[in-house]
Amino acid sequence: MPLTLFGTDWHLSQHAKQFGAIKPLYGAAYNKALNQARLALCFLSKLNNDTYTRRNFEIPAAGTCMVSAYSADLANNLFAPNTEAIYFKTPQELLKVVQTLLGNPQLVEKIAAAGRARLLAGKHEATDRCRQVIAVFRRLRAS
Repeated sequence: MPLTLFGTDWHLSQHAKQFGAIKPLYGAAYNKALNQARLALCFLSKLNNDTYTRRNFEIPAAGTCMVSAYSADLANNLFAPNTEAIYFKTPQELLKVVQTLLGNPQLVEKIAAAGRARLLAGKHEATDRCRQVIAVFRRLRAS
């Protein structure tokens, strides 16, 4: 299946040679890549013990179907499994999920739309976070 990888520090991965050149994307180029993708994969850092990452918000914000490594935090608190995002726990499960999704473009569109709607309804956009930080700052300053 066609696969294009973008990101940083992939040269440190044991799998870097099999994927060829992997370049980082920033700004408009990153947004364009997400918007053009049918699916966007999201991996969580085991070194950082991530339960979610900003990509878990950026992918749905772009209106793209997110296929993410599973975490209870994501599945129980942020995006509903199999309706707003797709999760995987093993490489074999990831492969199966991607093959299924690539064969069902209507499902991909439905999940992408639901994920974006959840992102907006949950107030998870960057501007929402800015408002939240400012509100906390004002509360702390007032006390």
